[in-house]
Amino acid sequence: MYKSYLILINDYLLTLKNNVIFDFIIPFVVTFILSILLNNNLLRFDNDFVINTITVLGILAGFSVTAITILTTTNNETTIKLKEKKTGIIVDGLEVSFFRKLYILISYSILICLITIILNTIGYLIHWRYFFNSNTVLILKAMDIFLILHIFFVNIRNITSLYFLYFDETNLKGN
Repeated sequence: MYKSYLILINDYLLTLKNNVIFDFIIPFVVTFILSILLNNNLLRFDNDFVINTITVLGILAGFSVTAITILTTTNNETTIKLKEKKTGIIVDGLEVSFFRKLYILISYSILICLITIILNTIGYLIHWRYFFNSNTVLILKAMDIFLILHIFFVNIRNITSLYFLYFDETNLKGN
């Protein structure tokens, strides 16, 4: 079985450091609040939501692929500095550069977008209420909301990281 994607997830988790609040805690808190609304039928989670989610995640994955292309084809002075400047994070026995950290972050974003698209497509095709009780379906919906919010927050970091990539005075601070 193909397991290389687990290496990317592991590298992402190793480089997470101070961003765990932004990438995980905030989406979890928002998901918790939205789950309460969902449980009380105050939040709409229907087929239109799933279709729109798949579309938006596809666009985000496309953006991230474009970002990877920009990273791999750009070789200006700032990019060279990012490749030389180290983060203090060790992955595979090597200290990660700011460039590799950004590359890991964007690659992870693509991976998690595609996984969530697959899960949402399967979720759209199957009538879960025939297989599980309403509490289990609520938990599955909450997990989906969390994944979607997690992707959005990771992409916010991607966008800001790419922005700061081209400004010497800010990009080497470790954003």
